[in-house]
Amino acid sequence: MRGIQLPLDAVRLTGKGASEYLQGQVTADIGSLIEREDAVDAFILEPSGKVNSLVTVVRRDDDFVLLVDEGYSESLLARLKRFAIRAKTEFVLEGSAHVVIRDHESMGDFSPVTYTSTNLIPAPFVLRLGEKSEVDHEELETRLDINGLGLLRAERVAPLMRDLSDTSAFPATFPDIFTASVSLSKGCYTGQELVARMDSRGSTAPLVFSTLAPLDDTNSFDATLHSETLTVDDVEAGKVTTFYLDDHSKLMLATGYVKRSYADKLSVEFIGASSNVRFIRTKPS
Repeated sequence: MRGIQLPLDAVRLTGKGASEYLQGQVTADIGSLIEREDAVDAFILEPSGKVNSLVTVVRRDDDFVLLVDEGYSESLLARLKRFAIRAKTEFVLEGSAHVVIRDHESMGDFSPVTYTSTNLIPAPFVLRLGEKSEVDHEELETRLDINGLGLLRAERVAPLMRDLSDTSAFPATFPDIFTASVSLSKGCYTGQELVARMDSRGSTAPLVFSTLAPLDDTNSFDATLHSETLTVDDVEAGKVTTFYLDDHSKLMLATGYVKRSYADKLSVEFIGASSNVRFIRTKPS
C-alpha cells in the first residue's frame, strides 16, 4: 500500500476577492499560506462563536480549497455564502476531493505539489480536484471510510464533523488544535470577538478528550454506546460521542467531551464489552 485516500470533500474559492473574504471567515491566518505546499487547519464559526465547520485550507495558484469531511461540503458552502453579499469571489462545490496521503517514494510521481501535514490530515498529502491521474489508483490506494479517518483524528484529539453536529462546541473546546488553527492577532473574522473574550478571561467551554481502553472480548463490542453520558460522583461530567474498535490490538478508543471542572477527575467506568472497562488515558489539555 503506497497511498491512502481520505474521505474528504472540497469547496473552492476563486476570484480576486477570495483571499480577503476567506481571511474574514476562518480562524486561522491564511496569510501564512505563502508557499504552495503549505496547509493550515481552521475553524469556521457562527457569529455566536460556535463552531460551524472544521476544515483544512490549501492554495492552488490563486484559488483556495477548503477540505472538509465527506458529506459536509454543501453545509460548508451555505455557511460561506451567507456573508458574501459584496465579496468579489466565486464558490465552487467540488464535491468529493481526491486527497491522498502518500509514502515518500511515490509522492513525486503523483503530483507537483505535496502539502504539509496538519492535525486533520496527519501526513503530507496530495490533492486533485476533478482530474484523472495517469497512475492506476486501484493498484496504489486504499480508501479509508469515515471511521478510519476518525481513528486517525482521535489520536490527535481532533473531531470529525459528525461529532460537531448538534453541539455547542467552541474553538476553546479543542486545546490540542487551538494553537495551530486560531489566530489571536490577525484582523477580524466572524466569531472573533467571543473567541478573544474566552481566551482572555479563561474559557469554561468543555474539553474534548480521547481515551484508550482494553477490551476483554471484541466480539461483544456494542456500537450503541455512542453518546453515552459520563458521570462523576453522580453528576453529569461529559459525553462520549464516538467509539472506535481496533480488533487487532483489542483496544477501544473513545472520544467525547468533558466539563473543564472535571478534567482532572475523569475516571469513569462504563460497559464497553462483556465487562466494565476504565478510561486509562485522557487528554483534556
